[in-house]
This record gives sequence, C-alpha cells and structure tokens, in this order.
Amino acid sequence: MIEPNRKIETIAPVAITGTGPYKIDFGKNFSGWIEVTMTNGSSGQTVTFQMSDKSDLDMQYNMTGKYIFDGSGAGTYCNRFSLWSGRYLTISGLGYQPSASDVTAYSIGNDLTRGGHFDCSNELLNQIYDTTIWNYRVLTGGGQTVDCPHRERLGYGGDAHTSLELALNNFEMGAFFTKWARDWRDVQMASGDIEHTAPTKIGGGGPAWGGFAITMPYEVYFNLRRQTDIKRELPDHEGFR
Repeated sequence: MIEPNRKIETIAPVAITGTGPYKIDFGKNFSGWIEVTMTNGSSGQTVTFQMSDKSDLDMQYNMTGKYIFDGSGAGTYCNRFSLWSGRYLTISGLGYQPSASDVTAYSIGNDLTRGGHFDCSNELLNQIYDTTIWNYRVLTGGGQTVDCPHRERLGYGGDAHTSLELALNNFEMGAFFTKWARDWRDVQMASGDIEHTAPTKIGGGGPAWGGFAITMPYEVYFNLRRQTDIKRELPDHEGFR
C-alpha cells in the first residue's frame, strides 16, 4: 500500500512584516497547509489569505482563502481542502499584526521512508544535496511527483523521469512506484499509445513522458530486484508505440 499523505514538517515563520496587509515569510518554499489563529475580530469581519513564492507578489495561481468571523471574535483558518505552495503568506483584513506563535505552516506529502543519505566535507555540496531532497519532498504527494505543485495536479511522466534516480537512491519507493505503474497501465490506449500523464489523461509532453511507464518498472527492478513489478507490466510494455 502506498504511503499516505501526512504532515512531513512543521514550519514556523522567520519574519512577519507590514502594517496591514501583513507578509509572513516561512523561510523556504513548501507545499501544504497554513494555519492562522486569530482573535479580536468583529462579527462579519473578513480576513483574506494569499500565498506566493515571490516576495513582491501577494498571490499566485489563485491560492487564496477567506475567513469570516462569527460573534465570538476568535477563530482559526486552515486551507485543509487544498494544497498551497510557496514561501510568503499575505494576510489582509486582520486588525493587528499576528505573532509568530499565531501562524504555522505544514508541509504535506507522501510519508516516504529515507533509504539513503549523503554527506561529505564540502558544505556547499551538502547544502545542494539537502535542498534537492527537500525539493523532491515538496513536489511529491498523492502518489505522484510534479514540477510545480502550486499550479499542477497531474502526474507528468517527464517530471517523474528527471527525479527517478534521486527517488530510488534516497527513499524506500517500492510501494510508491508499484502504485504509479498501475496508473500508467490504466491510461494506456488500446493502440498501445501511453498518455503523457497518469492517473489523469490530459496534458502534453513527448516520448519521455509516456515512456516513463516503460523505464520506471525497469529502474525499480534494477534498484530493488523486484521481479513481480516488471513481469506484471511486460505485456503492456510490448504493445507500447
């Protein structure tokens, strides 16, 4: 069974600026939820939340939500029914600057187990490696890997191709790729053609996109020595064109 989506990291603000609207800087990009606890509101007062990965933009890709106070004057907002991606949260309509303890972010993604690590005497290389691992975690959720989670919800084969080696060398990916291989089999046409995305069937690309359905089971076998996956996929691979 594939690992479920979970909170993989809790992120606190590193800076809160502005006199209204207020800009919350979480220090790094993430994909997931923001949670803001508020007080001193009046009934009907509306607070707007907007997310961006650029400090000079309040919002990108319609990542926005609103909270309307009831008569209690207190409440908590969290975008639990969607995933936002970025670094900066802009809060408008709140009558005071929130404190760092009022604002929390949660990075959401597949709860993958680490299977490999890298460390060396060169701190720059260590930083590049750590950033790459974090980037992969942010881009991987719901059983697929994307390249821009704030605007993309499709499992593009090209994106998965570029990160396949990294994934297999650093995480326990057997269940994840077994499930995704089945998704690719499901979108294969009777003609043998394979779509550019799975499990959805829209989006563009080239041979490397649909071709991921062929190369991925082999790479999983090569790394994990699991014959069952490649044997299961072989009949469909033979019809690929």
